[in-house]
Amino acid sequence: VELHFLERILNCGLDFDTVDETHINVVIKVAELINAIGQELLIYWEERYIARTSNILPMNEEVSSFMIVLQQLVPLFFKCFAYGDIDVSGAVVPLASRFVLALQKEITIGCI
Repeated sequence: VELHFLERILNCGLDFDTVDETHINVVIKVAELINAIGQELLIYWEERYIARTSNILPMNEEVSSFMIVLQQLVPLFFKCFAYGDIDVSGAVVPLASRFVLALQKEITIGCI
């Protein structure tokens, strides 16, 4: 399964580096979308893999697909998180928190 949606957002020409009031509403909506996608991905990851008692992760197509989507999501997350407008960066704060919680769970059960 190949999903290029996140890749397309990153490469669509939307300026994540310059705070510009002419497109701020679009950037806010993209940040909200990134947050929603990331939250769902991490919920899936926690339910499917972190909740398992084994710390051995089988590398299969499902895990590989998850990793590809996560690799596409993370750069967008950081662009939004570092954006110079509080409405944009604030939209992905719940995802930042979720990342930390997921990593804490992985550390606790010995996955990392």
